Amino acid sequence: MLSIFTKPLEQITADDLTELTSKKWSENFQVEYKKTLPDKNAERSSWLSGGDKITDAARDKLFSEIIAFANSMGGTLILGIEETLDKPPRAEGINPIPRVGDLASRLEDMAKSVIDPILPNLQIWPIEVNHDDKSGVIIFRVLPSRRAPHRLKTTGRCYIRNGTSSQEMDMRQIQDMTLNVARDLAGIDKVFQSRQEAFHKWGTIRKRMAAVRVTAIPLLEVPDLGRLYGNRKLFHFDPSCTVTLRGQQHAICLQQTDFSERPVLRGICRNGDSLISPYRYEMYQNGAIDLWAGNSPYDNPAYTPPQSQNDLYIYHSTVLSCVAGVIKAVHHLRTEIGMPDAEYGLEVEIMAFSDTAVKQPITYEYLEGQTIPPYIKKPVFSDLPFVLPRMQVAGVKDSPQIIDLVDKDIYDALGVKDEWKSLCAQNL
Repeated sequence: MLSIFTKPLEQITADDLTELTSKKWSENFQVEYKKTLPDKNAERSSWLSGGDKITDAARDKLFSEIIAFANSMGGTLILGIEETLDKPPRAEGINPIPRVGDLASRLEDMAKSVIDPILPNLQIWPIEVNHDDKSGVIIFRVLPSRRAPHRLKTTGRCYIRNGTSSQEMDMRQIQDMTLNVARDLAGIDKVFQSRQEAFHKWGTIRKRMAAVRVTAIPLLEVPDLGRLYGNRKLFHFDPSCTVTLRGQQHAICLQQTDFSERPVLRGICRNGDSLISPYRYEMYQNGAIDLWAGNSPYDNPAYTPPQSQNDLYIYHSTVLSCVAGVIKAVHHLRTEIGMPDAEYGLEVEIMAFSDTAVKQPITYEYLEGQTIPPYIKKPVFSDLPFVLPRMQVAGVKDSPQIIDLVDKDIYDALGVKDEWKSLCAQNL
């Protein structure tokens, strides 16, 4: 597979386009070329001659192809590639489209208004080849959609990929696709549930602990990763990052002490062997990734006895570093297997484990190392387990937005006021 189909879009250059045309890569089930904006009869988009008009015919033709990819196995459409007369056509050369940056922005806006339901994983990326006039090609990349079947609003029709072309779906195909997507979603729910059960079993063995679980599940099938034990190329672990919260930058990292690694059934497990701050990191051959981290009670100087011996607590920095670590691992894995945009579902859970029948709340600390003004009452999780709404991880650029969303969701759920969060952030 050529680099243009496996690289993150922001890393693709004109050299990748040259490779595509020099090797005369052919259209296939997941690749489509367009020399220019499609036209119909004598109507032609004035964009090509310096104007700003994109005809309805050009819009509908492009997005019917995109919808067909989304309703099938995903794919890439490249606008600005000349084709041979072969069957199927092959890439022969580059036919630069004027002002590709502006055109890509216009097409992004159009996609939101004509594709139903909206395709959140559609990427439209310009590649300039002539910097003087900003002309070049536009790459459309879309993954198989979990919201299929999609339709083109302007025609009311759904489309599907058939060989190297797209065709309109009939009612039977639409009904079958709807049922299959529902079954797939139910299967993903079962996987998340099984990971939650495994997390609770791990926590119960630890007896007294507040812990967080961050689980990432691929939303489409990825190639079998093979045996992971000993595979340092795929098994990536770096739960550290710099986050910006309410205008303040913070370097956060999950505490890592001595650890051990061992194979598990179709996966690998790393255990952080600490009585105070244990963690468990797992990766499986189907692409699933799990990170669990906890805090057990000890003589914490932030408390006055006897609370130090009884209270369960967890740091906000522990939660955020686990989220960052899992997102990093997802991105690393996707890049290594040549699926940089493969979508993942992300679930975050906070739970208390106790050796008594009495449910114990969790004191939620701010960021580790902060000095909290004494008049600020620390928030408490009492309704447990606490599970955030699932999130979608499409690309590495989503990481800051996801961490920001987790930050906001947790503090909103705890009823913490923004001014208190800002005050705490200033006391580092």
